[in-house]
Amino acid sequence: MLMLYILLSSIDQYQNHLLLTDTYKTYLIRQNLFDTADHAFRKELLNNPQAGTSSPFSLTTPDGSASTQCTTENERDLKCEWEVAPAQGTSKTLFAYYKIQSSSP
Repeated sequence: MLMLYILLSSIDQYQNHLLLTDTYKTYLIRQNLFDTADHAFRKELLNNPQAGTSSPFSLTTPDGSASTQCTTENERDLKCEWEVAPAQGTSKTLFAYYKIQSSSP
């Protein structure tokens, strides 16, 4: 009876470990997608400050995709809603705020 309990307990711990590992892997992929897309979006904003409001921005990699739709909070701030979708796993919505650099010196 004790051996059966140890066996079932070990199986349960192993299943929990697999779930934790999968969840952590999805988190890392999702965070990497967001960081990569955020970096590309910031470069786009530096080149064209109106890029954030003129059209949606999206980036696709083999690991998944990230897209954003931005609204103007005021004349210098953007509020962007990011949809980050790993190729495997569930998508997540994130919000980010950006300062718009004026084009005049």
